[in-house]
Amino acid sequence: MADWSNISQVGIGDIGGATIPDQLLYPGLSQMIVEYAMPAQIFRQLYIHYPSMGRQSVTIPKEDTPYGTSATVPVVGSRVGEGDELPLNILPLTSSTVTTYKIGEGYQVTREMILFQQVPIIQQRLKRLGITLGNTIDYDCAATVDAASLADTTAVAGKTKGLDNTVAVEAGTLGQYDLVDAKVRMMNNNLFADTAVLSPRSAGHIQKLPQYKAFMNTGKADGYAHGEIGQIEGLRALVSRHTGAGATVNTVSPAISYVMTGTVTTAPNPLGQYTPMGYFVEALPIQTMVQENNRRDSYEVYALTMFAPVVVVSNCIERLSGISVD
Repeated sequence: MADWSNISQVGIGDIGGATIPDQLLYPGLSQMIVEYAMPAQIFRQLYIHYPSMGRQSVTIPKEDTPYGTSATVPVVGSRVGEGDELPLNILPLTSSTVTTYKIGEGYQVTREMILFQQVPIIQQRLKRLGITLGNTIDYDCAATVDAASLADTTAVAGKTKGLDNTVAVEAGTLGQYDLVDAKVRMMNNNLFADTAVLSPRSAGHIQKLPQYKAFMNTGKADGYAHGEIGQIEGLRALVSRHTGAGATVNTVSPAISYVMTGTVTTAPNPLGQYTPMGYFVEALPIQTMVQENNRRDSYEVYALTMFAPVVVVSNCIERLSGISVD
């Protein structure tokens, strides 16, 4: 069998066989798969990256009590009389142990694909491999967010105040009040929302509201890129079809959207609380492998990665439900 790993140009070789372009082999092959995997990961970017440093499992500390909602975690100091003992406040911390797992998939490239110049088909298979891996990572990240936020679910009211100060209600839609009220519920816990993750359906609801069409409100003239639609009510707005992801693979719900905080390192945190929403624990970044299969007169391209998403502070997520899917 020919040493395909050394083929570097498109064309016809000395023996009449076609050759493969650089971008379909190392290092271009690996770069192509990774590049197509990244744009699919909308929920992945909400987690703080946490390299496992050669360990399959890591233990992450987390606060055991929501901020400012328990008498056992005072948010102000105590007054102390002359000669009295100073009180000792021990912050209740627990931990979460996360074990990374491996996902992977491969495609076969046959001799016929190379001989008969089926380069676009080969490229499409590799693109699909990257997209498949990216979708799997993002789905798992979305499912972790949804499972952690079930206790903080509020049905949308569809209420919006127009530019003429008239309040309108459209049942089953995501309205201005739904976003603002979710932010207020977070502020009651001394948390400040920074991101909204919208289903495609709820993003459509928002985009139909007149106040979010104005540049003075959105902050951008053109924010439609990489799943981001700009700024809405001070929130970075992202769109993902993986909202409402369940434990069963590819089970999603366009009726669900989220308002979140602690998702980016630049999140507003004026009170200094420990507020990362969660971590993306990564043991192995996306890797690619090429293996010859003499029995099938082909070679196989594989991509794999090892990771585990974990939400450590569920109060950082407000889950909005009841969005119409018609």
